[in-house]
Amino acid sequence: MQEPIELRVDLEVGAAYVAFRHLEDGELVTQATRLDQDVVIQYDRDGRVIGIELIQILSESIESAASFAAQNGLGFPPLREFIRNHAPTDVVGTPVRGVMAG
Repeated sequence: MQEPIELRVDLEVGAAYVAFRHLEDGELVTQATRLDQDVVIQYDRDGRVIGIELIQILSESIESAASFAAQNGLGFPPLREFIRNHAPTDVVGTPVRGVMAG
């Protein structure tokens, strides 16, 4: 299982990004596929997942992203717990507002 190398969460806009690898100089995301309304999967030219973007952190988007990760041999961070520990209130299931973390 490939574990993520970075988790970026912006509680102010209610978005998150789970990175599985960093792009090399000059390398580009060559494909982005919308898994659902709030989840985008980014791929490199070889079809490897670069990252998973949660456009809006909701319970449904977390579940969708975590399910995709599990089905594709990717680890997924405990995003709900991170939000519970860093958000001003327990906001899982609603858009999040707060400070930039990660």
